[in-house]
Amino acid sequence: MPFGDGHRMCLGMRFARLQVKTGLLYLLRHFTVKTRDAHTEMKFGKLPGQVRPLNIDLQFVPRAKV
Repeated sequence: MPFGDGHRMCLGMRFARLQVKTGLLYLLRHFTVKTRDAHTEMKFGKLPGQVRPLNIDLQFVPRAKV
């Protein structure tokens, strides 16, 4: 969802971005991220301005508590 630009920019943009970063940090701190099948060839979708993988299955493995 875009936040707009200029003098009518969304007031919550900074807060929303901070929330996304905090959530990502939590996941990376508490889980190890692995691909389910390392031998699968990646397929890419081609949209204007971006190339993104289509077929990645991720597995979040809880980290051991120290």
